Amino acid sequence: MNTIIGTVYKVLPLEMGRSEHGDWQRRTVIIATIAEYSGAQRLMAMQFTGDRVMMCEGFRYGQTLQITFVPESRTFNGEKWYTNLRVVRCDILQPQNTRQ
Repeated sequence: MNTIIGTVYKVLPLEMGRSEHGDWQRRTVIIATIAEYSGAQRLMAMQFTGDRVMMCEGFRYGQTLQITFVPESRTFNGEKWYTNLRVVRCDILQPQNTRQ
């Protein structure tokens, strides 16, 4: 598992669907981070799935989060590979920023 600290940049709408394994839902949260080597802002998409979807309901722009995640890769048609960062745990480190 990996841990990262960043601020909430954007919370995307809830996605739901049905697969051969049953119903699913997920929400993507875009996190802004600071790279240690350059200080430049980086953005990461964190996937909240299953029972963790409800965690992001109260997330607001500017909140600082500490997120523990697992990278998961899969292939589509054997040609293209996709990697998701699946959230295992998320803690809010400071109250929400009042800036919108």
